[in-house]
Amino acid sequence: MGVTQKDSTKVTAEVTGNSLNTQRASKKVLSEVTLKNFKAPKEGQVEHFDAALPGFAVRVTPRGTKSFVFFYRVNGKQRRKTLGRFPAL
Repeated sequence: MGVTQKDSTKVTAEVTGNSLNTQRASKKVLSEVTLKNFKAPKEGQVEHFDAALPGFAVRVTPRGTKSFVFFYRVNGKQRRKTLGRFPAL
């Protein structure tokens, strides 16, 4: 995993594995307005984490699909659970 500093407000980490490229954006307070304003990346996926709720994020795919995900640990190993799509929840 490589971490690159984009600017003073955004840190992006690229995770490669299974030919999937996931970028992690800076933490933001997630609201309906911010979710609607997230743009689809040209490639890979982007995870926007909630500043108020640790482990909670919205994943945006190149097709513009927005899914709610939750990251947690079991026996020290990180897990991810997809909760559903926006705006369905």
